[in-house]
Amino acid sequence: MNRRHGIRAIVSLVVGVFAAFLPTATSQAQTRPDPGAIAGVVSHDGQGVADATVVLYHNDAEVARTTTGPRGAFEFGRLRAGDYMVIAGKDGLGRARARASVAAGQVTRVRLNLPGLGQTAGAIAGLVTTEAGRPVPGAAVVLSRDGQAVARTTTNDDGRYDFANLRPGQYGLEASKRGVGNGAARAEVRAGETTRAPIVLRAPAPTTGAIVGQVSSGGAPVAEAGVALVHDGVVVAQTVTNARGAFSFPRVRPGTYAVVAAKRGVGEGRAAANVRAGLTTRVMVEIRQQQGPGAIAGSVASAAGPVADAAVVLSSNGVVVARTSSARNGSFAFPNLRPGRYVVEASKRGVGQGRAVVEVQADQTAGVRILLQ
Repeated sequence: MNRRHGIRAIVSLVVGVFAAFLPTATSQAQTRPDPGAIAGVVSHDGQGVADATVVLYHNDAEVARTTTGPRGAFEFGRLRAGDYMVIAGKDGLGRARARASVAAGQVTRVRLNLPGLGQTAGAIAGLVTTEAGRPVPGAAVVLSRDGQAVARTTTNDDGRYDFANLRPGQYGLEASKRGVGNGAARAEVRAGETTRAPIVLRAPAPTTGAIVGQVSSGGAPVAEAGVALVHDGVVVAQTVTNARGAFSFPRVRPGTYAVVAAKRGVGEGRAAANVRAGLTTRVMVEIRQQQGPGAIAGSVASAAGPVADAAVVLSSNGVVVARTSSARNGSFAFPNLRPGRYVVEASKRGVGQGRAVVEVQADQTAGVRILLQ
């Protein structure tokens, strides 16, 4: 008897422990609720409306759309619990909306009655396209009257939009989509009618241009040359030529620029570029070997022979660039001069004065003899 009692106690204990875990298992199963649904009918004057467009919104964002069946029925399945807005409409019958709260595992039923346009309201509908005629889905369309926005919508997958239940009068429409462009149209609404207003999106006018070109030396392209874009004395962009000597500056504001190219051991060069919005300006920059300095070497003399300690002045374009004195044998020199034309003037008190014009060339020394009189 005691043995049977002990067995019963053990069985009761096991059953109790097993039962203790049952609520936890049930709770875990309930953490994954079944999706809900919304089902309804779109009607007008008590009759179901076929082929009406029904759009479902959640938190002001479109989450689904469908079309009613022959009797006006529609359904949205597999919905998370929450509050939704259902908007239905059909050309010529207007729009209707209804709120729907979805609970897990349940079907929420709604009924939307389209008011019809009657004799006092009209509608606007149209197609938004690119300049090439392609429909633009997802374009934002704003309807305005007397300069004030009165309604907004988005084009469907076919690029179409519509505004229903509008008072007769003049309206403005503006459509846009990022990366495509902007467009506008005017429409007059008449009672009981739907006005068609197509809108064409055009890309905005460009505000910048571009510069492309090539750097060469002696007819051969120069790779890895540094290229600077200069505007009003300020470097606004820099780049390096590729293996073919080509370079480019995109997105350049309209204006006049200097394109300066240089490479060590090769030389430097520049070219002018006039940039216009929406256009590409092509330039060729020829690099020339940098010229080395020249020099002047000469002597000062009089009828009696060489003149020592004579003052010798070198000038260019009326500006004095150097001064020196003649040596005991009357010689003098001016090294490291830029190529160009110079004037050499020599004088000594009690002896006289003289001058000469000298042409200095790169890497060469020009000789001159000045006779004082």
